[in-house]
Amino acid sequence: MLTKLHVRHYRCLENINIPLGKLTAFVGPNGAGKTSLLRSMDLVVGDTWPSLRSFRIPQDFSSFDPSRDIEITIHFDPPYLHKDTLSQEHTITAITLKCKPYKRSGRWGEAGDLHVDIEPLDGKGSIPTIAISKPQQGQKPQFGQLKVGTDLREHARILFIDHRRNLAQHLPGTRGSILGRLLQSARKQFTNQIDFKRSYEQAMDVLRNERVKKIEETISETAKQMLGFLGRNQTTSVDIKFGFADPINPFNSLRLQFHDSGLSIPGEELGLGIQSAMVVGIFEAFRQLGGNFGTIAIEEPEMYLHPQAQRYFYRLLCEMSENNQCQIIYSTHSPIFADVNRFETLRLVRRESGKHSQVTFIADKEQDPKAGARWIQAWRKIRYG
Repeated sequence: MLTKLHVRHYRCLENINIPLGKLTAFVGPNGAGKTSLLRSMDLVVGDTWPSLRSFRIPQDFSSFDPSRDIEITIHFDPPYLHKDTLSQEHTITAITLKCKPYKRSGRWGEAGDLHVDIEPLDGKGSIPTIAISKPQQGQKPQFGQLKVGTDLREHARILFIDHRRNLAQHLPGTRGSILGRLLQSARKQFTNQIDFKRSYEQAMDVLRNERVKKIEETISETAKQMLGFLGRNQTTSVDIKFGFADPINPFNSLRLQFHDSGLSIPGEELGLGIQSAMVVGIFEAFRQLGGNFGTIAIEEPEMYLHPQAQRYFYRLLCEMSENNQCQIIYSTHSPIFADVNRFETLRLVRRESGKHSQVTFIADKEQDPKAGARWIQAWRKIRYG
């Protein structure tokens, strides 16, 4: 679970420190910085490995000034344990991402050129020094700083669902999707690969009429002619044909379809209202059938949903977080999702014109019994002015 977010010089986030709970809601008006908070987390531990291409320059820098170092640090619990070549364990509690200019020219670039570093941090906020080689006879082991690898990012990785609510984000073949996680056990139970491959080949034979065969033949012969310049032996076993599924991993080819009055329509081709309803269905299936997922960050979960559907989805997300199935972090404009009865989950994000974002919160409601009334007043001020 992510426990704390620290952001410096990213968009309108000049210097932000926010605790994160099992259920966390960023609440505030348009332009306050809610989306920037979610996207800062996605930059560090989202699906895509962070690089200089992950940033818009200079738009992603505070005040559009790329000379200021962007720094985004995400803390998590439980920590990640790394065992080095001497079998020494190192405890990692955070990952930090920095985008900054080189101070001097060198082998990697000129002074002033931007570069991106992603680094692991221990409980003291330092990059651990580890053994990176086993000691040879008569020699000492080599030491170096620990690097962030795939396993460490997977330990803290989030699934970010943006406001477009595109069903394609949730297909089984999409890395880290909820449907992909739900179907993992189905893959293990699937033992009829031979029958499936036979049925697949029969279906392709039915589909492959004379027109399809001619198209396949033309593409194949032309491609082999192009490859033939590399040598005739390179193309003797080559053939190119159509296929509509993956017989090796058929579950990755599954698509949710919408059936109505005898018509079947791929879900991702429907309106966003229906796609959003199907996404809620995926979450419900995960609540009923799934295990633990990690962290899900959602931009405006109320989008495209009727108020009654919003209430259902909010209760569903609350139950998933309370049952420790996953951590839920979201931004919202909806009073349904900004529930003042759970004011300890709220993070009020505000930004005055020409200034940087500010975030206020109460991490523990037991410390202040009158906090609820103040949150109601603050929320009303944001919503109604």
